[in-house]
Amino acid sequence: MRNLVRHLGHLPGIGLEAGRRYRLTAYGIWGYALLSSRTLGSATEFGIRYLDLTFAFNRFRAERRADDLRILLDDGDIPPECRQFLVERDAAAAVGIQRDLFLRPVPLRRVSFRFARPPYADRFPEYFPGPIFFGEPVHGVTIDAKWVDEPLPQADERTARLCKEQCRDLLDGGDPAPASRSRFGNTSCGRGAGHRWGASPPRWVWRRVPCTGISLPRGLRSGGCWTKSAKRWPRRCSRIG
Repeated sequence: MRNLVRHLGHLPGIGLEAGRRYRLTAYGIWGYALLSSRTLGSATEFGIRYLDLTFAFNRFRAERRADDLRILLDDGDIPPECRQFLVERDAAAAVGIQRDLFLRPVPLRRVSFRFARPPYADRFPEYFPGPIFFGEPVHGVTIDAKWVDEPLPQADERTARLCKEQCRDLLDGGDPAPASRSRFGNTSCGRGAGHRWGASPPRWVWRRVPCTGISLPRGLRSGGCWTKSAKRWPRRCSRIG
């Protein structure tokens, strides 16, 4: 990702365009789970819960309020040189998902970005159908409440249930236990560097975590995770991300 930004970051709006090109079906079973969800609200809740199955680099959080739904992006885990590109990409992709769910654009009440107004700011309305503000406290998009409970045109309860079960299996099967993940997860995979910057084989992990190739399996077992499971998880991350 750093190489991409280094060599192509000078192109105006490249992050926006990269995000627009993601279609919901490109996310595999996670995308079909959202597509078959009952409402935008239920799709958003599920999508954020299983965000590790997507291409997103930002952390997402939803705030349901009386008259709107605000979806916030947190770029705190992203290296500074990649943040603006990935915020633009993930925000544009999120709006594209809403469009795919309803088969038409969803009007936005407000779109906010923490970074300063870029020279290509006039291109943002092509990607975000609503008022856009820069230099704000948070990154986020706000949607009118009437869209949140609107039935989705492709909703199917049985399909949604099957897809969601598959998503749970992907995250639960071979996932290192929480105690081990808290110690090793940011190095190997999951929500940390391994998932976002390229999952790696066990020997690479051994060089990064504060232990040896002998003590790593011992430490994983003490946290309730067997080495075989730990080896499967980075490979799963690499296939998904």
